[in-house]
Amino acid sequence: MATEEDHQKIAVELGISRKTVTRACQQLESLGIIQQHELKRHNGDRRRSSNAIVFIRLEPSKIENVPTECPKEETPLNTNNNPKITLDTKRGFRGDKIPAFIYDALSPFLSESAMYKAYSALLRGKAAIDRTITFESNEGLFTDAILSVINGYKRGVVRSISAVLYTVAFDTAAQIYRKENYKVPDWLEIATH
Repeated sequence: MATEEDHQKIAVELGISRKTVTRACQQLESLGIIQQHELKRHNGDRRRSSNAIVFIRLEPSKIENVPTECPKEETPLNTNNNPKITLDTKRGFRGDKIPAFIYDALSPFLSESAMYKAYSALLRGKAAIDRTITFESNEGLFTDAILSVINGYKRGVVRSISAVLYTVAFDTAAQIYRKENYKVPDWLEIATH
């Protein structure tokens, strides 16, 4: 079984959390797609030297529910079921899609790998409050928050941009959540009239 250190190395390379890598490896192992092996040294002390993740060759008879033909070119693979939402995205590095306003705010100041980590931090911060909140429908609030972090980063006040972006996304999502889900008590409305 691969250790947390090995999963952390994979997570850093992919720009995702270690827990996500651990869950994915466990699921792949349970499906029989990979095997995880802990390797020991041969010189007698038998300490762990490294780990290996081995991909298992699947026999065609064991593969189920796989289409035998490729979809036609005009068939979209990821169909958006909600036609009201249209995403203005820019194709970034590693084939990821980042909303255009976030890409435009981050790209002048960050390298591709740093931008990927920053966007990941924004997603995690927002999702910690409510996954249904979207960047696109709250573009103004998120843009202001991101630009304030970038301003602090340019002045040297912000050292860990990913950590601060996580906090800003968390706080902005909390503000949006409160605005959408909390109703002003009746006694406050009467007092203000």
